[in-house]
Amino acid sequence: MPGFAVYATQFWDYETIESVNDGYSILLSNLTGKHQINATLSDDGSLLLNNEKHKPLQCTRVKALHPDFSNHKASPFLGSLLTDDTVTIRGFIEDYDPELYLGTGYAYYLNTLTSFTKTQNHPFEIAPDGRFEVKFRVFNPQLIYFSIEESTYSHIFIVPGEDQMIGFNNKLTEVTKDKRKWEGLSDFEINHYMGNSGMLSEETLYLESFYLNLVSGFTKATNMEMMPHLTYIRWRKDVYAREIKSMDSLMTTLNTSERARQVMNSELETDLLADLYTYQINMGKIKQCSQSYLNEIPPMDYYTQKYFLGGRYYTIINYMTFFNNYQDISPYKSLAAVHMLNYISDYLVEETDTSIINNFRNRLPDLASISHGIPFAEESFQFDSVLNRNSAIFWKSYNDLLQKYYKVIPDSIKIQARINELNYALTKFGLGITGQMYGMQWLLLTQKNQSLDSVFIQWATQHITEPVLLNFLLEDHADKKEAESRYTAYAEGTIFIDSMPSIVGSDAFFDEILAQFKGKVIYIDFWADWCSPCRAEIKPAAKLKEEYKDKDIVFLYFGMSCKKPAWRKVIMQEQMEGYHYWLDNNQGNVLAERFGITGIPHYLLVDKSGKILEGQPPRPSDRAAIREMLNELLVP
Repeated sequence: MPGFAVYATQFWDYETIESVNDGYSILLSNLTGKHQINATLSDDGSLLLNNEKHKPLQCTRVKALHPDFSNHKASPFLGSLLTDDTVTIRGFIEDYDPELYLGTGYAYYLNTLTSFTKTQNHPFEIAPDGRFEVKFRVFNPQLIYFSIEESTYSHIFIVPGEDQMIGFNNKLTEVTKDKRKWEGLSDFEINHYMGNSGMLSEETLYLESFYLNLVSGFTKATNMEMMPHLTYIRWRKDVYAREIKSMDSLMTTLNTSERARQVMNSELETDLLADLYTYQINMGKIKQCSQSYLNEIPPMDYYTQKYFLGGRYYTIINYMTFFNNYQDISPYKSLAAVHMLNYISDYLVEETDTSIINNFRNRLPDLASISHGIPFAEESFQFDSVLNRNSAIFWKSYNDLLQKYYKVIPDSIKIQARINELNYALTKFGLGITGQMYGMQWLLLTQKNQSLDSVFIQWATQHITEPVLLNFLLEDHADKKEAESRYTAYAEGTIFIDSMPSIVGSDAFFDEILAQFKGKVIYIDFWADWCSPCRAEIKPAAKLKEEYKDKDIVFLYFGMSCKKPAWRKVIMQEQMEGYHYWLDNNQGNVLAERFGITGIPHYLLVDKSGKILEGQPPRPSDRAAIREMLNELLVP
C-alpha cells in the first residue's frame, strides 16, 4: 500500500485499493472524511481520475515543457488586496530520502509589514516520509520564495485564506545529489502546484524563469554600480520596455490567464521602480542624483494596490524614505535641516557656531545650484563625481553641527522631525496606499527597537485609514509594550563597569578595562540600543554565552553613540548578560578611530595574552565561524 495520497490540497491515507475492470477503485480517508476515486490507466501512461463530485481529471507524470494555459480563466485581482488572514502550504517530496536532505525548509514572505516584525521567515520540518506543512499570517496576494534547504530555492504564489499544495517530483532528489544536474533543468519541470491558486503558481513560475533570463540580475546589479546616473536610468528604462514586449508576446503565446498577466506586469513595474530608487545607494554610501534623474523616474499611481503583487513594493517604499532624507533634490531634506537648525540656534548654540548657522541658512535656498555649471556632460562619471563632491562640501557645516549637538537634542524635537516627514509624504503621495505604506515603513522601523511614542500612535490613528495596516501597527505596538514591561531587573550575569575619566584623545581607559580580564578570551561588541542590526545579534549571542558559560570567555559590550538611560533599558529588556560599558562621545570617537569603526555592530576578539586580533571576527549569528574561532583561541 502506498504511503499517502494527495487530493484537494490535503494528505490522505489509503483505506482500500481494488481492481475494477480496466482500472482501480480507491478509497481515501483522513480526519475530514472519506473520498472514493475511480482511476483508469490509459495506454499512453496517463491516469483518468473520476469521483462523484468533480469532472474527470486526466493526469500525467510528465509536465509539458511548452504549456498552454488556455484552460485557466482566472480574472485579475480587483478591489482592495489587503486582508489579514492565513495561508497554509502543504507539500511533499517524491522518493524522499531523510539521509540526503537536511529535513528543513522555509517560506520567505517579505513586504513592508513583515520586514520589521516576526512575520517574515517561516521555517518548517520535513517528515521522514517527505511531507511538510507550514501555516502563517499574510496580508496580500504575492509571489514569495519557498525553499527546501540545501536543495531548491523556488517560488509559490499565495493568497490570504487559501490552502496551497506543492509537490516536488523525484528530479529534485537527482539535483540534490548532484547540483550539476540543474544544468538545462528548470523549477517548472520539478514543481507541481495544487489549490485555488495552484495554476497561477504554475503560470508565474514558468513566466518568471523566462523573465529572469531576459536580462540577468547580475547585469542589472553591475550596471547599477558601474553606470553614471543618467546613463543608468535610460538603460534600465529601455530594458524594461524590451522586457514588457517580450513578456507580452510570451503570455499571448501561452494563453496565460488575465490574473497571471496582471501579476507579471506588476512585477516588472515594481522591479523597475525598485531599481531606480535603489540606484542612490552604492557600497553603503549615498550617490546624489540630479533633477534630470528624478524627472525620468516613471510616475507611480499612488492610490493603486497593484504593487502588492510585485515582490519588491517594500523595496520601493524603503528607498523612497532614503530619497527624501538624503537626496539634495528632495524638498524634505532642506525642511528637515531647517527644523533642526531652529532648535540648535534657539537653545543650544555656542557663540562660535552662530555665524556657521546663519551662513548655512543663507545658502540653503541655493542648494539646487550645486549641479549648475559643472563642466561635464550630465551623463558622465565626471559629472556624478563633481555633483557628489559639491554636495558633501555644501552640507559639511550642517552635518558637523548636527553631530555636535544631536545627543542633547530632546527626543520631542526628533519625533517632530519624523512627524514632519510623514506629513510631507502624505502631501506628496496623497492619502492613498503609497502614502500610508510610507508611514507604516517608518513607524514599524522605529518600533522595531522600542514601542512608539504616543505622538506617533496619534498620527497613525488619524492618517492610516486602511484597517489592516492600522490594526497591525497597534497590535505590534501592544506586543512591544508588553515585552518592554516583562522584566524589572537585569539578568543575573549582567555587570556594569564603572565609568572612567574621559581624556580627549586618550584610549587608556579601554586598555585598563581589558586588563581586568587578563588570561581570558574577550569577545567585544560595539553596539547601540537604536541599532537594529545590533539588536538582531542579541539572541544569537545569548545562545553563544550559554554554550561557553563554563569556558574562559568574557562577553564585553560597549554602548556607542547612545543615550545612557535607553542603553540600560534595552540591557534589561533583552536580559543581556555580560560586562557593559557606556562610551561617552570622546571615548566613542577615540575607539572608532583606533579600530576603524565606521558602523555598528562592530566586533573584536582578544586572545588570552591580551592581543587584539586583526580584523573583525564573525558575528554571533554566524554560528559555525564564530565557534570555530573561539575554540581555536581556547586551546591551551
